[in-house]
Amino acid sequence: MSDTNAAVLEVGDILAAAFKPLKGNWLNLLFYLGVPFLLLYALLLTPMLYWFFQLLSPIFSDNEAGTLTSAAQLKPLIAPYLILIALLYIPVTLNRAALFRFYAGEGLRGSFFAYRFGADEVRLYVILLLFLLGVFAAPIGLSTFMVWGGSNNQMNWLSVSGLITLFLILPFMMMFLATRFSLVFAQTFAEKRLRFFGSWQLTRGHFWNLFLAFSVLLAIFAMVAVALNTPANLLFYTQPETGWLSDPSILQTLDPDDVPQLMRDTFLSTSTIIAFVLILLIGTIVNIYQSAAINGAALFAYKSLKPDSHQSPKNTE
Repeated sequence: MSDTNAAVLEVGDILAAAFKPLKGNWLNLLFYLGVPFLLLYALLLTPMLYWFFQLLSPIFSDNEAGTLTSAAQLKPLIAPYLILIALLYIPVTLNRAALFRFYAGEGLRGSFFAYRFGADEVRLYVILLLFLLGVFAAPIGLSTFMVWGGSNNQMNWLSVSGLITLFLILPFMMMFLATRFSLVFAQTFAEKRLRFFGSWQLTRGHFWNLFLAFSVLLAIFAMVAVALNTPANLLFYTQPETGWLSDPSILQTLDPDDVPQLMRDTFLSTSTIIAFVLILLIGTIVNIYQSAAINGAALFAYKSLKPDSHQSPKNTE
């Protein structure tokens, strides 16, 4: 007896459902979701970037070559990087919860524009951490462990298998897992409880349609982002101070004491600030509409594959 979900789920229907909620709501979504998203991102990102700059300056200053020469020098950056990732996923979670409430017919109402801070948000944040751990961190960690499995840098069957997995199999593995677990957020929100492996059961037999639909959506918004960000990238990379980014050997010609000043000239110049602000604004706009489309498609797929789900799940808070 097959465990395949017999429900019909077509690529065209998923794409239509992704863009349907955007019709007539472009400005409302941008204002009620984009403004708080941008404010929270700026609030969280600014002090973290300053912290990174303070950590990087002595690393470059203490190195005569002006470059990173060992993995040990990166250790001070691990903790702030993980903290940054954890913090920046908070606005993502608040945005996703607001979108699901909007799709459920509750409008764009919240305590902070359309954002709320409640049980739905906590569950979605926890399931997001599980998603990142299961889909990305665990496969990458396993492959890296296998690569380093050889003792004294000697290649053996374990490290060779790790290399093959890391460079050939891992990308496909992560795409497969991301697709099979793509409904975890919609299901967790709709059922008001943490649901991780339920997505695996629902998507059985529908991998290719879901994969194609989500791939098309991601490709569309990626092309839009690249096109809109091109002027800002040109503004940043055409500065004389950014030459070392494409040719790190330039740093080797500098006095180590001059490296911090180069960093300031590179990342704190007027052109850089304008470019980063433009990239942040464009990124926010694209992210809002991409998130609306992706989550709308996921919620449609969840309801299609689980007909007994509530048609309009209400927030019980």
